[in-house]
Amino acid sequence: LDSLSQCGVKVRSLHELTDMEKLTSLATTHYEELLGASQNFGPLQLVSKTQEARSLLQDLVTEKKQGDLERTLAELPEEVFWEIYSEIYNCLMSFGVAKELFDKHLAVVTGGRILDVGAGTGLITVPQYSRGKDVVAIEPQHSMRRQLVSAARKTVSESTLTVVPDYYSAQLHISGTYTHIAMRFVMYLFEDQLSSLRRAYDLLETGGTLAISNPLPMNPQDVQFQKFIEGLKLEMGHLGLRWKQEIVGPINKRLATQGNFFSREELEQRLLSVGFKIETTEHVKTAFFVVASKNPG
Repeated sequence: LDSLSQCGVKVRSLHELTDMEKLTSLATTHYEELLGASQNFGPLQLVSKTQEARSLLQDLVTEKKQGDLERTLAELPEEVFWEIYSEIYNCLMSFGVAKELFDKHLAVVTGGRILDVGAGTGLITVPQYSRGKDVVAIEPQHSMRRQLVSAARKTVSESTLTVVPDYYSAQLHISGTYTHIAMRFVMYLFEDQLSSLRRAYDLLETGGTLAISNPLPMNPQDVQFQKFIEGLKLEMGHLGLRWKQEIVGPINKRLATQGNFFSREELEQRLLSVGFKIETTEHVKTAFFVVASKNPG
């Protein structure tokens, strides 16, 4: 059932699947999508590769081989890297002003549907779902979807949550319209950001809002970047697992060098060129937060 829900089956419907023929039909329909959870590895192979990487990273931290640690994380296959990243994702994303701003923005949302692009483990999706809002969550990473679905299934809600295993693309392969779209620390992963904004505009209802937070461009050699990493490691101190604290720096170095970063001013220009109206902009330490609305007409 978890596997089916990761392939776009509505979470709420899982409680109603008592008909074995219907369940078999659903499994057959979504089988190829399940295997496609990783583009280069089958599910079992991905688990094995991740376990090997985790064990190696733990050894390198224990042996204090910082250079080898950074090189290993930089060279991990994309899917394995995101599996490792998912193990510290909740701690990295569950604190900070950016999350507070998203929570504040979505707290006043009533009715309609929310689209959460790059939903991760559900830090935005699950609270909105628990408040009775219908949510569609796009998340390409297998482990994060699994955590999202697990958290959602513990929630009592009469609303509908649909989890879509789509890979980040400008087209956002979904249908329907939405009253609100959230893109939290995900736009820098899009290669064609302007096209993704146009697609978001098409998916929004008139008067709907698009909320975006994104890291500012950072140079891993800058003092500011080092302070940022030290702050993250302190926040993670309560985990009690040193290896997770020590991989924060190398993981963010990889993201800083691979992402398509842009400034708040550049984002605002793109939003305006698509037809959005800028409603709110705020700087939050090493990131920024922007809310834009779809104009009538």
